Amino acid sequence: MASSRRLDVEGSAPFKQSGVYEVQISICEKYPSEASINSKSFAKLWSANFHLRVKDGQFSESLGSDSDPIP
Repeated sequence: MASSRRLDVEGSAPFKQSGVYEVQISICEKYPSEASINSKSFAKLWSANFHLRVKDGQFSESLGSDSDPIP
């Protein structure tokens, strides 16, 4: 059985209100420019879509799974 490659992240959300937000989280080798982020035209090592739960300006999420591991 293969081990799962996961990464747990938490921190301050870019959203002020508590709620659930549709977001795409990407892992990159280097920080992309704001223009390439807006156009989603940057090189990604890994990326996935999430329903990010934000409470009191904070979030936590587990990235990666057995079917889509973190490289």
